[in-house]
Amino acid sequence: MSSLGESAAPTPAGIYDYMLGGRHHTAADREAAEQALAAAPEARAGILANRAFLQRAVRYTAERGVRQYIDLGSGYPTAGPVHEVAAEKVTDPRVVYVDYDPAVVALSRQVITAPAVTAAVYDIRDPERIIASPEVAGLIDWSEPVAVVMVALLHFISDEEDPARIVAAFRDRMAPGSFLIASHVCFGENPEGAQQGAGSWNRATSRVTIRTREEIGSFFIGLALASPGLVPVQQWRADGAAPQGEAMILGGVARWGRDGLVR
Repeated sequence: MSSLGESAAPTPAGIYDYMLGGRHHTAADREAAEQALAAAPEARAGILANRAFLQRAVRYTAERGVRQYIDLGSGYPTAGPVHEVAAEKVTDPRVVYVDYDPAVVALSRQVITAPAVTAAVYDIRDPERIIASPEVAGLIDWSEPVAVVMVALLHFISDEEDPARIVAAFRDRMAPGSFLIASHVCFGENPEGAQQGAGSWNRATSRVTIRTREEIGSFFIGLALASPGLVPVQQWRADGAAPQGEAMILGGVARWGRDGLVR
């Protein structure tokens, strides 16, 4: 059952919420999600694995002393959000959730009551505006380590919109010890299904651009990828034996610093 008013067009946040088993989605979101699942049945497992990757990545950065987070394209609040996961490792993390959907931000402001946490409506395509925003300026000290989260985000940015420029805008503000946490849909082992699934997502308010491993890896240029590098999200520092499965979503965590892998 949706807690939202019905909408004529599906949204990425609503489709993602439906895939995660949440309740912040509309009939249009459900229909688009089911069409994507019909084309690529592995999509739901990939999205669940992507969420688990985000949580492991936040713990990893928090264990290394990061107390500041900017979660871009944050989507609807769901189990295990960034501020709660970071708080397992550090005291009073400062978190700015950013989404271009006013409904997402309104709900986030309603349900998130933690101190030093806020949500704001901005479009990732204008990174300078986000960086200069009162919400970011009021919580984020760029002279200290910051983790910038771009999980399941950059595939909604077309080549013409220059995703590398967006990443660089944040990277260039980072202090040593900062991190980029990112994941991105790739062609995987079922490129035809991936393209068909993307077609269902393309009915939403943001279109999907599927990229190769090399193209996704280029977003981490200038940063040092933490081991095990850019890998399927279900394999990134998984507990126990790394789960196997189709590499539909690749993820990585990279630190501002020297070249090469970091521990």
